[in-house]
Parts: sequence; C-alpha cells; structure tokens
Amino acid sequence: TKESLQKLDELFGENERTLLDILEAPLGVDAIKEKTGLPTSSIVASLSMLELKGRVRNLGLDTYQKT
Repeated sequence: TKESLQKLDELFGENERTLLDILEAPLGVDAIKEKTGLPTSSIVASLSMLELKGRVRNLGLDTYQKT
C-alpha cells in the first residue's frame, strides 16, 4: 500500500533499499559496486546503517548478507 511504501522510505534511504534488493545471496563490496554502480563510500555507509538496523550482517572479508 501507499502507506507501507512511505514507511519504507522513512526507514531506508534509496541506496539502502537498492542494497537490500540485491543481497539475496552473500555479496562482497566489490560485487555490490559492480551490480549497482554506487561509489564504495556510499555502499559502506549504507551497509553500516543496515547492519545497525539489523537488516544485514557482515560475514567477514567485506561480505554481507541480508538477515
């Protein structure tokens, strides 16, 4: 619904939603950069925020997976 989408917009930024969409399987930062074209700094910042929100976890070696 429109309200659900608005709540998602409030909780997650555009980059965070993009990362959640592609993290169906574990991916490293370099692979995420290739798939999204986002700058590394934006990827790392968004992954850090998602990790704090409990939506992704760091598997080590810059590899992340959706929780």
